[in-house]
Amino acid sequence: MSEKPITLTAYLRKGGVGKTTLVALLGQYLAGLGYRVAIIDLDRQGSQAAVFDLVDETGHGGEVLHLVLKRRVDILAALAPVAVPRLAGHEPGELYVVPGGPQTAEAIEDIAANPVRYKMPDTLDVVRGPIAQLAGHVDFVLIDMGPSDQVTALAGLAATDRLLIPTTMDYLSVTSIAPVLDEVAVAGQVSPSLAVLGIVPMMTRYYFGGLRKSQNVQAGEAFLMANYGELVLREGKAMLDFPYHEEVHKATWAGISLLSEEVSKPVRADVLRLLNGLAARLEIQGVAYA
Repeated sequence: MSEKPITLTAYLRKGGVGKTTLVALLGQYLAGLGYRVAIIDLDRQGSQAAVFDLVDETGHGGEVLHLVLKRRVDILAALAPVAVPRLAGHEPGELYVVPGGPQTAEAIEDIAANPVRYKMPDTLDVVRGPIAQLAGHVDFVLIDMGPSDQVTALAGLAATDRLLIPTTMDYLSVTSIAPVLDEVAVAGQVSPSLAVLGIVPMMTRYYFGGLRKSQNVQAGEAFLMANYGELVLREGKAMLDFPYHEEVHKATWAGISLLSEEVSKPVRADVLRLLNGLAARLEIQGVAYA
């Protein structure tokens, strides 16, 4: 890998579409392949701390990203190590999380309003500055953007090399893609390396009663394919999606990685199919699975 880490961001303005799940899985997967990976949680909900069980007995997740962004804490000191799943044929790498939360969005807004106070001539450096400090220390930086306000979104996108747009198939979610692409166009003027890797349909096969698709989902799928079909990631003719399984929620509550041998083979196979497809677009060899 080059000295400069590759930065991948998952972003859609609407919440609840699987951004946190996708970032956590991709981080575990890349670290399982042997890479050094840092997850930066720009989501004001601080969900990555919950995913990786970094919360204390009071339920707080040790939010520190706001201090990193204000340059009061070095990002290398803020990296919280988490467990890496073992993938057959690979020596595990390293996985770290920089926990975020509600103070993170407030910090970005404060910096944007008072850049001189923080000795930051370009407020778009608020995120990409700390990431630059990770050069030589990690191979990948993954940003969990959350349903961000425009200031946070532009700061995150300015630091991004490749953007993943996760979306559920309901109409409200897929119609939230257009504003993201508008923000990409703006951020791309200051960050020419920014490119959309693709749209990842999340929690597919989740039909009401398990029998049929709702009218909402049918309209969402039709809108997605008609307007953004060329951006939907595919493996041949099939979509590279994250299928819904009830086991996903059970594993999340138990703190079990979906890449673990503790989950069922169908769930693990679906997850690895998606992650191997993403790896191929990053020109990385994936893992074999049954």
